[in-house]
Amino acid sequence: MEPPMGQLSFFLLALQWARSQMENVQVKPFTERLVGGRVEKLIKMYPIYNEGIVADFAEVDVFGSSEDPNWSKGD
Repeated sequence: MEPPMGQLSFFLLALQWARSQMENVQVKPFTERLVGGRVEKLIKMYPIYNEGIVADFAEVDVFGSSEDPNWSKGD
């Protein structure tokens, strides 16, 4: 069991290192780009509301779980 656990641990360590290096060179990691796209999409969907409030909501709304039925369709 030791070799597979060691390989998996090294792989996870390498992923963490790669993410920190991306942040060092000012490149957004995938999850931040995903959230940024969700923020822009929600702001376009609801232009009548305050952009700051909609952006804050989109950043904390887990997996686009808002009550709007059109949210998951990608319109």
